[in-house]
Amino acid sequence: MLKRVSEFVQVQSRVNITRDKSDNMILATALDGNADYVVSGDKDLLAVREFKGVKVLTVDQMLKILRRKAK
Repeated sequence: MLKRVSEFVQVQSRVNITRDKSDNMILATALDGNADYVVSGDKDLLAVREFKGVKVLTVDQMLKILRRKAK
């Protein structure tokens, strides 16, 4: 089922912004996939807050946005 609702992204971008270098691929994937948000509990990713229009949020922050949009 996950494959049916997923979008696969070919990552072309190179990102070097996070304190934890392994998190850069997540931001590169979000950027190349035209994501609006990255939802994470990772402190290093959350420290970025926003990268080229992609906002990095906690689960609670994302749930607040979704609740507002549902109204």
